[in-house]
Amino acid sequence: MSDNRDSKKKLLMSFPIVIVCLIIYLILGFCCNLWYLGWIVFLIIPVYYWTVNYIYRDK
Repeated sequence: MSDNRDSKKKLLMSFPIVIVCLIIYLILGFCCNLWYLGWIVFLIIPVYYWTVNYIYRDK
């Protein structure tokens, strides 16, 4: 069971969330001209990693 949790955590930690956020930022900027608000998307990155670590922490 522990191996399954470790493999899920490893998979989620290797997910390219930074690239996803960058793409969302560029789409918001170029399509909607929301450059001034787009930076908020980058706050998702630490929240994502914190959430994954919290859910799959050692108990």
